[in-house]
Formats: sequence, C-alpha cells, structure tokens
Amino acid sequence: MAEEQTVQRMQEHIDFLREELADAARQLAEVTAERDELKTRVEKDHDHEECISSMTADFHEASEQVLLRAEQAERERDLFKKKAHDWNSEADRYLAQRDEAQLQLAALRVALEQVTAQLRHAYSQLVTGCVQNSLIFADGLIAPQIRKLESLLTAPPQEPT
Repeated sequence: MAEEQTVQRMQEHIDFLREELADAARQLAEVTAERDELKTRVEKDHDHEECISSMTADFHEASEQVLLRAEQAERERDLFKKKAHDWNSEADRYLAQRDEAQLQLAALRVALEQVTAQLRHAYSQLVTGCVQNSLIFADGLIAPQIRKLESLLTAPPQEPT
C-alpha cells in the first residue's frame, strides 16, 4: 500500500509537471509569437524609416531645386528690370532729341519766313521802281538775306542737350 501511494503521488507529480510543462510550452509559444510580431513591426518600422528618410532626402533636393529656380528667376527679373529701365531711358533720350529737333525746325521755319519776307519786300521795291541805287539796295537788303540763307543751309545741326 505504501508503494501504491508512492506510485500515485509520483503519478500526480508527473501529471502536475506535465501541466506545468504544457503551460510553459503555451507561454513559450505566446512569447515566440509576440517576439515574431515585434520583429515584424520593427522590420516594418525600419522600412518606414527608410521610406521617410528617402522622402526627406527627395524633399530637400526638391527644395534646393526650387530655391535655385527662385534665385534664377530673381536674377532674370532684375535683368529685365534693368533692360526696361535702359529702354525707358533710351526712349526718353530719343523723345528729348525729337523735341529738340522740332524746336530747331520751328526756329528754321521762322528764319526762313523772315528771309522770305525780306526778299519779297526787296522784290516788290524792285518791281515798283522804288530802287534808285541798285548796288546799295542789293548790298543793304538782298545780300544779308542771301548770307542768312547760306548760313542756315551750311550750319551743322545742333546737338540735342
């Protein structure tokens, strides 16, 4: 009987150890599954980090390209502004020269009108017979008008100021 009790106690102890072993195996399986899941998550996180790192590098490169393009656009804008200013200055110079030429032309017309009036007066005096000494008359009234015409025709044009 003592032997049977010992065998029975040993059997109970073996059953207890088997249950403990089964629990340990279940716990080991759970821990292994959790470890595998964490390992997968870490790998996915690593893949995400690589993706994020790659996207960050692409973003920085794109940002640099945008900055370079912006600087180029600014340089081109400044160049166009300078050209526009130069063209406006040149247009202003041409307008000033045109205005000066118009003033010179107006002055020339006035001088020609004066000469024409003097020559008409001289002609009318000659035609009506009012001239007694033609040499004095020619030197006094006609010659100055001829000299004035010659000076107008031979004078170099005035440079605009």
